[in-house]
Amino acid sequence: MLTTEGIRGARVLVAGGSGFIGTNLIQRLLSEGASVLNVDIAPPNEGVKVETIRQDLTKTDFSFLGKRKWDYIFIFAAKSNARLCDASPLVAFDLNVRMLYSLLQQMADMKISPQKIVFNSST
Repeated sequence: MLTTEGIRGARVLVAGGSGFIGTNLIQRLLSEGASVLNVDIAPPNEGVKVETIRQDLTKTDFSFLGKRKWDYIFIFAAKSNARLCDASPLVAFDLNVRMLYSLLQQMADMKISPQKIVFNSST
């Protein structure tokens, strides 16, 4: 279980942290004393002061993973609108499946083993 005590000083990567859920999570993590890196194609919401790497996660080499040792990795990057997924199934597959597989494979190749990986999906 993730507790406030476990977050203070933790190194946290949030993939896709510029959306609604990611933004709220990042604000909470920062308020609890975590060191957070957001990786997203979009900039963080206004007022959120977090280190952000702006990258399309479907077209990255995931080199940002080697920036530090990660305690927690949250994965929110996804195409979450069912209508958009139906309209562009290959685009949805690239982000919702291929990107996740590539991220996990790169973590394995780089021997990155955080305490927890949290994957959230709404589709």
